[in-house]
Amino acid sequence: MQSELKLYAGGFLLALLVSSTLVLVVLHRLSRVLQSRRQQSLRDQRAEAVPRFGGIGIASGFVAVLLLLVLVPLKEKGIDLRPLLGGNLGVVLLGGSAACLLGFWDDLFVIRARYKFAGQVGIALLTVVYGPVVESINLPFFGTQISLGVLALPLTMLWIIGLMNAINLVDGMDGLAGGITMVAVGFMAIIADVWNHPEWALVCFVLLGAVLGFWVFNRPTASIFMGDSGSMLLGYLLAVLALEVARVPQADVVHLAPVVILAVPILDTVFALFRRYLKGIPFYSADRD
Repeated sequence: MQSELKLYAGGFLLALLVSSTLVLVVLHRLSRVLQSRRQQSLRDQRAEAVPRFGGIGIASGFVAVLLLLVLVPLKEKGIDLRPLLGGNLGVVLLGGSAACLLGFWDDLFVIRARYKFAGQVGIALLTVVYGPVVESINLPFFGTQISLGVLALPLTMLWIIGLMNAINLVDGMDGLAGGITMVAVGFMAIIADVWNHPEWALVCFVLLGAVLGFWVFNRPTASIFMGDSGSMLLGYLLAVLALEVARVPQADVVHLAPVVILAVPILDTVFALFRRYLKGIPFYSADRD
């Protein structure tokens, strides 16, 4: 147990260091070039130009540290990421990278909603084909298990696409999306450790460090935003990690309890859609509320 805690702390601190360093590189070296190519949108809350490419630092720090940990022999310490890399962890890294690239393209050129949605569907489809799928749900407090049957694939895809857009909608104030993500990922890490998923607990701690490395520059008053590259990445990772953390070992049953952690972005999305409906604007349109 003590060795696992040291690995958790080491992964967290290493991701924090790498992510914050890369965010500084983006902020002081790359932001001017990228910002000059960027088109303005309704999501721009500040009159002055604030770089919104912090997601690059989060993604690079998260992926780099995980790949480094895969190369380090950790099996004798009770955690081995190598088998996961050829399975669901590899899917998580590929899907997260694709989500980050799609968001980065939107940050630069403000792509149309239909093309953005098509990209999200493709990423979700890639995930359910090669990664986790919710076959059954175990309802807390009721002791009831619900088999999803033919709805397993579409509902899993809907969960992934929904969370990607939920974090994107939450990302409207300095430090908000990053703060919500850190709280959610922190609880997921604890749950993963308690439920005997040490590998996924380590992944969560690495993500927690990567997000904190960005958040110190994004807290009010922010000097950099995560942009769609960051919000779509974090939404995707939260969706998939929630499924992995809540999964019962050697079964396709998912506990619903960890999903409650994500209630804030989910409810915020529902209210945003309802608000836009009352205002008579398309649900996919950006606004300043």
